Amino acid sequence: MKIIVILILLASNLSWANTCPNNVSYLKEGIKAPCTGYLFSPDMELQVRTEVIQFEKLQEISSKQDELIITLNQRIDNQTKQLQTEERSNFINKILYVTSGLIVGYLVGHGTK
Repeated sequence: MKIIVILILLASNLSWANTCPNNVSYLKEGIKAPCTGYLFSPDMELQVRTEVIQFEKLQEISSKQDELIITLNQRIDNQTKQLQTEERSNFINKILYVTSGLIVGYLVGHGTK
């Protein structure tokens, strides 16, 4: 946010600026600025603006990735719950098959005597 405010201030004073000898000038409190209007050279200002734009794009991509991660985690949770339900159902079916097999075997064995 500070960079954006600095860039706005720099852009508004650009027309009155003298050419600075350095890309970035370090200022201590109470010392006059070596340039009028801005502290960055035009090349450095362009670099800062480019970096701000890239940072904003990366923030946008990051938020989209966060949404994607949330969606994928929800899918994983749903599939895990579904698999657990299927495993319980399969276990119950196995018990029923074994029990019915034992009952049929018992009835067939006792019915022939």
